[in-house]
Amino acid sequence: MERAMKAKTFNGERKKLSRTFSPAAKKESFLNACKYGLVSATDVSQVAIGADALGIQLLIEMRECLTERLDDLDWVKRVMTQAALRAKATIVQTVFHKFNPIGISGVVVIAESHLAIHIWPEYRYAAVDIFSCGKKLRAAAAAQFLIKQFRSDKPAIIEMRRGLLTPMWKTAALRTL
Repeated sequence: MERAMKAKTFNGERKKLSRTFSPAAKKESFLNACKYGLVSATDVSQVAIGADALGIQLLIEMRECLTERLDDLDWVKRVMTQAALRAKATIVQTVFHKFNPIGISGVVVIAESHLAIHIWPEYRYAAVDIFSCGKKLRAAAAAQFLIKQFRSDKPAIIEMRRGLLTPMWKTAALRTL
């Protein structure tokens, strides 16, 4: 299912783009995949808050971002806002800051919690945190949208269940770590 895309130029360097949404080699849960490091972007469709957690947190590592807009404050704010809307979130407030000489940090506060981003354009890297304490937020849709917009050639996602209500020793998924 992996498809190659046209080569693009980024900072004078030609780079072959490839689809990052390829099937995972093994069907594993996000939690088990965290034991080995990072999981593929396709597995993001499995994200769901279990009955034993108060919230879900996605940590999105977007390496080798091929967009030329990594230091464009207005574009980043617009993309993050769109990601929140695609997740069906209720936006409360947005706060973004542009660093001198380069770099951006920002947060979209949502009724369900937040989406935060930190960008290092000089490394073509962006880190995103999507946290939701509700069961209706579509965090996977937001993550996939962001990876596509930033054109990350090497994205990775880690899922964390937050506020575990069941003691850790009783949670089978945690015992396997």
